[in-house]
Formats: sequence, C-alpha cells, structure tokens
Amino acid sequence: MLERRVAPFPIAYSSLDLLAPLDRFGPLNKSTPMNSPKEALGHNTYRVRLYPNEEQKVTLAKHFGCARFVYNKFLAAKIDYYKRTGKSVSFAACCLKLTKLKKKHPWLAEVDATSLQQSLKNLDAAYQNFFRRCKQGGVPGFPRFKSKHDNHHSFRIVMSNAIDGSHLKIGKVGWIKFRGLRDTFPHGTKIQSITVSLNATGDYYASILVKQDTRVTDHRHKEYACGIDVGVAVPLTLVSDSGKCSTTGRRFKAALLKKEQRRKHYQRMLARKQKGSNNRNKTRRKVARAYRNEANLRTDYNHKCSTIIAKRFHTIVIEDLKINNMTRSAKGTAEAPGTNVAAKAGLNREILRLGWSQLTTFLAYKTARYGGELIKVNPAYTSQTCSSCGVVDKASRENQSRFKCVHCGFALNADHNAARNILAKGLAN
Repeated sequence: MLERRVAPFPIAYSSLDLLAPLDRFGPLNKSTPMNSPKEALGHNTYRVRLYPNEEQKVTLAKHFGCARFVYNKFLAAKIDYYKRTGKSVSFAACCLKLTKLKKKHPWLAEVDATSLQQSLKNLDAAYQNFFRRCKQGGVPGFPRFKSKHDNHHSFRIVMSNAIDGSHLKIGKVGWIKFRGLRDTFPHGTKIQSITVSLNATGDYYASILVKQDTRVTDHRHKEYACGIDVGVAVPLTLVSDSGKCSTTGRRFKAALLKKEQRRKHYQRMLARKQKGSNNRNKTRRKVARAYRNEANLRTDYNHKCSTIIAKRFHTIVIEDLKINNMTRSAKGTAEAPGTNVAAKAGLNREILRLGWSQLTTFLAYKTARYGGELIKVNPAYTSQTCSSCGVVDKASRENQSRFKCVHCGFALNADHNAARNILAKGLAN
C-alpha cells in the first residue's frame, strides 16, 4: 500500500503519439529549470558500417583469428595456473608472456599489436566480472573459449586521429570506407578505442568510443514530471503531472510482428535445407538478417521514444523492474512442475522483444544528458491501487484493461491508473 494517499489530479486524455513532433505538446514552461552543465567529459559510442575491399577482408580475418587465438591461449593458461597454484595470472604477467608468444609465432606480428593487448584486457575484465558476481551471490558465468564457428567475431584497437571524412584507419589494414556517421566529431573529441566486428550476416561494423563533452546547453523542459507504465498490450503509457495521458507503441508492435513472421518463415525454410549446402548457408544469412532487422527496429523505437521523453520532462518516474526474474522459465522441475507454462513463455517472449530493460537504460543516460532526473520506484501494487483514494484491492482490477475501485467507484484505464500511481510514488519520495 502507498505510504500516503495519492492526491487526485485532473485527468486529461490525449491521443497524441509520443513520437509526434514535440511542438504539438505546447510552448516551453518558463518555470522549468535549465539543465545544469556537467564539468566532466562523457563517453559516447558511434556505430558505423564498414565497406572493406577483398584484400582488407583477408587482413581483418587475420585480426579476428589472432585476437581469438590470444584470448583462448591465455584463458587456458589461466585455468591451468589456477589449478596448480590456486592463484590467478595478472594482466601484466600476461603481457610479458605475449611478447614471448609473438616471437614463437611470427604470424602474430601481421596484425595490429594493440588488438592483441586489448584481447588480453577483455580476458582480464571477464575474469574480474566472474569473481565480482561470485562475491555478490549472482550467476557467475565463467569465461568461455571462443570458436571460429561463432556467428560474431570482433577485435579492438586503440588509436587516435583515425577518421578522415568517410574513411576509418585501422592499423595493418589501412583506410576503410564507412557510412553511418551523420556529422563530424566536434573539436576536442578524443577517440578512445575502435571495436571492429563481423556479424552473422557478413556485415562489418566499427564501434567508435570517444570522449567528448556530452552536456546539452540552453535546453528547457516543456513539463516537470511524468510517470511511465510499461506493458505488453500497450507498450508504454505516460501520465504527466498536469494529468495528460498518452500511449504509444502499437504501430511499433505491429511492425515488429511483421518482421517476426518473416523471420519465422526463413527459419522454417532453414529446417528443410540440407546441412552443408549453399542453399542452407544462404537461408541461414537470411535468418540472421531478420534477427538483425528486429533488433534494429526495437533499438530505433526505444531511442526515439526515450529522447522525446527526456527532452519533454525534467523528472521521469519508472518502475524498478527485475527483468531477469520476470522472464525466468516457469517449467519448474519434475517433482514440482510449473503451471500455465505456455502462457508464461509467451509473456516472457513479449517482455524481451519489446526491450523494457533497453528503454530504461536509454532513459538513464539521456535524462542526465538533458539535466533531468530518473526515479525508479518499487512496482508493488501499482496496478491494484486506486490512484484517486489510495485503497489497495486486487478486486478493483476488473480485467487486463479496466480498473474500477471497489471503495470509491473511481474508474479508469488500468495502464493509466498504474502510471498515475507510479508518478505519485516517485514524487512522494
């Protein structure tokens, strides 16, 4: 139950989609505070598509293979050393052994030296994360060996001043043409690292990590606060402190469903292809592209939605959902089998395909960028509490979409009611 009774506020319904132009939500609120500038530089990542020639593809394949070889070699060495001594090998010791390894295998010198060093850093980070999760009582996830048959290959290099117009410079590879960067980097931008990857569709990408000033100056929020309720039937319901309600995501769900149907069609085709044939490989790439299109659509929607919300509101309140726990399998065990397994599996798929966790992540850094605040509240009883009188009763939830309070008779859409409760919880803290 809420700690204090939610004060009723006027209800105003709006059919405006959150992805509509921001000008439709009215003029700037003069009382809304300006975002405070940040003194420290922030990190941004830009992902671009690479178009290497045939010779460069061969050199990139060498980079992928050498980075994988170094990772697996030192992972095996770490495991063997720990079994014999009960201690771990430090990163500095691995770097010294890497120098000796390059003398033993001269072909390692054919790739950029920083890519091999960064492979060791990735291994060291995986080890540290493993022990950190062990101490925290979570699922450890021990580092695994990499296979050349994996669908994704990558390596990372450290280089500055590696961009000239529409070309990206990679050591031992040369200048590679790329697309996807709208504007040039502003003055003072420092390139920290570049991660080159090859996905299952055969496309090459580069993730450019830069250090730059991420603050947004001279920005005013249009409204002060809002509460957000995420759902399955309606992906997102938003209620502002002025009482305005809006929903979004239906068109996004429809578009995502079409792409999912196309992907399943390719998967059925793949099941009928002969293993090892060229037709099977072609169909496998079609399935991979379908998965990529689904992910791109989800990321694009969450980016646009979170940007609009972060620009419009100063304070954003959202439920602190534990997605991993919510999407856990309901099969149970042989002794204690689960109930409604098929329905729970369908719900899990919907939650994961809509990207609730991704939306929260985007809102977190975008509210900071625009000088706002993101508040996460306990999701308990938000759908069973009357936003008018504050009484908690599960009988008030007539069905999935309708809420009618058994105490005061207040009736409202269930998602709108939950969003009002979420907003009230956030403002009460």
